[in-house]
Amino acid sequence: MPAGVASETADDVVLALNEVATNAILYGSGGGQPVQVVIHVNHDMIQASVLDHGPQPPAGHPAATDEPGAGGRGLWLLRRLVDEVRLERVGLGTRVTLRRQLGPPRTPVR
Repeated sequence: MPAGVASETADDVVLALNEVATNAILYGSGGGQPVQVVIHVNHDMIQASVLDHGPQPPAGHPAATDEPGAGGRGLWLLRRLVDEVRLERVGLGTRVTLRRQLGPPRTPVR
């Protein structure tokens, strides 16, 4: 991460990005399909996206719930690490976009 990014923020984004990239490799890029990771950092925001070329995620993923047991803990964890998580079907793959504001330390979600 660039200079000026708080270590807590950098750690949270790295952990969230690791979760998304690992899932893309394990579940979204079967047959050795590529996984693309893009990170943009500006003066007030980090945005990272991971694009796989695999099948569509199963219907009913827990995007709207905070229950950790609802189909896995990945999205539950991501929502606690970053400010925004967006999943979208793009062409023949799935893109997950993470956004985290830079600034004062966040109050953890309980």
